[in-house]
Amino acid sequence: EFLDFWTGLTREKLLDAGLSTDIEVQESWFHDTSEFLATLWNAYFFDSLTAILHGIGSLLEQGYELNEAQGELLNEAIFAASFEGLTGQIAFDENGDRLGGYVIYNL
Repeated sequence: EFLDFWTGLTREKLLDAGLSTDIEVQESWFHDTSEFLATLWNAYFFDSLTAILHGIGSLLEQGYELNEAQGELLNEAIFAASFEGLTGQIAFDENGDRLGGYVIYNL
């Protein structure tokens, strides 16, 4: 699990993995995850709301009334959205799963 990995990190492990000694690392960053998790999830929450607003806006542009923007119609409009969000490019596949790139770090 990611949190186990994160809380197990130390400055020495990062240096062993090639981190420059010029970069400041505080051990507290790896043990108090409350601020990290809040910051991480806030961006995803923002992108989720933005996708919903894109879907509603699309339906309104197509001539639907606001009270019609619900259920499967709204889901389809949300899944058709594509935009640059805080967490990267936002787009969905035919199942409604987010498409996205990822980065693998070798630490």
